[in-house]
This record gives sequence, C-alpha cells and structure tokens, in this order.
Amino acid sequence: MQELVFPFKTKEHLGIFETPSDLAGFLVKNVLDIHFNETKSMFLKAINESDDSKMTDAIQSFLNFKACDPMMGSGIFIKELIDYMLKLRNWFITKSNGVLNSKIL
Repeated sequence: MQELVFPFKTKEHLGIFETPSDLAGFLVKNVLDIHFNETKSMFLKAINESDDSKMTDAIQSFLNFKACDPMMGSGIFIKELIDYMLKLRNWFITKSNGVLNSKIL
C-alpha cells in the first residue's frame, strides 16, 4: 500500500520500513509471555485452590492490560497484540473448565 504513496527510494530516504509480521509476532509473544506469566500462574493456583478471589484478581489483571503503539505504521504490532490477547482469553476459558464463560471475558 505504501508503495502507492511513496516510491521505494523515497521510503528508504524517509526511513520508512515495514516490520515483518513474523518478527512482530515473535516480539509480542515473548514480551507478553513474560508480562502475563505471573497472572497465568496466579490463575492456575486459584483454580487448584478453588479461590474465587484470586481467580478474579488474575482475570482483572488480564482485563486491565493496556498497550500503546505510538508509531503505529502499518498496525502489525497491534494486530499481533490482538491475536495474542484472544489466544490468552481462550486459555483462561479453557483452563477454568467451564467456571468462566465468554460473557466474562
């Protein structure tokens, strides 16, 4: 799409480069795996202990997550972030064995 607006030489001169989706996905997954590792552990522990309060805290941690991509460009990082968050949402629902449903998340 950007080729229609900027010829390649102009893009290169302006420093416009697109991040490959594989790289964006790799970065998003690895950063958010680290970020949500404690949340996932807390959630699994809450399920094992049948502790609704801790389960709610873990889910709130997930639901309260905010991200900002001020240099949005093509939007590839936002797209990968949304994909990751949907997979994590499904993980919460699956691990809860029916305690949670899609209406909560």
